[in-house]
Amino acid sequence: MDRTWRNRRGSSGRLVFYAIALLGIAGVVGYFVWFTPCNSVKQAAAMSRAQAYIEAHQAAFFKEWKFGAILWQPHTGGRCGCLLVSGLVLEEADADAVKATIAATSPDVEVIYQLETADKRTWVESVPPERREEFGLPLKKDGSPGPLGDPATW
Repeated sequence: MDRTWRNRRGSSGRLVFYAIALLGIAGVVGYFVWFTPCNSVKQAAAMSRAQAYIEAHQAAFFKEWKFGAILWQPHTGGRCGCLLVSGLVLEEADADAVKATIAATSPDVEVIYQLETADKRTWVESVPPERREEFGLPLKKDGSPGPLGDPATW
């Protein structure tokens, strides 16, 4: 009988040890997820919000031909995941218009802008081919000048 009692006692001691170890691990994971400023869980959530924002607002944004050479994408940068808006614009005023248009929609994720000005030829070359046809860049289908004027004068 003495032997049976010792086995039960050792078995319950191990259970207590494992329970305490499991609570400790859960505490560390909980601290990591809720109290650290940025971690993979928060970054994935921010990038998911950025993708949802892109799907909701990108079509309306790209109706303007001046924004044809701009790309939106979720990005791991920023404080903890963000929306990256990068590409080329024709003038600095167009870059300000991009920022104002996006700010007007109040994105719930940080936005980082990487916009550069370019000449007309470089800008048109960076616009995807299907968008060039949509906006008549550099020439319309009938051969008349598109919104940027006659390419011969660039």
